[in-house]
Amino acid sequence: MTLWGAKLGVPTLLIGDEQFSFGYQGILNYAERISETLENREFVTNLAKHSSMPYTKWWLEQNPFTYLGGATHAEVY
Repeated sequence: MTLWGAKLGVPTLLIGDEQFSFGYQGILNYAERISETLENREFVTNLAKHSSMPYTKWWLEQNPFTYLGGATHAEVY
């Protein structure tokens, strides 16, 4: 999921180790990684400039319940 955020130009942080933020020192480690991520926006800025999202305008304008079948959004609520 961090890649999608980066493609949109949003600073993202992936913590792959579940023990990374464990305890007091872990919270400090986590805070330091967040600070570094927010300070270094060059990667996500460049990625956002040179990548495109796979969804077209047509796709984004579709009713999200179109392909579910059965009840429509209006019938559910």
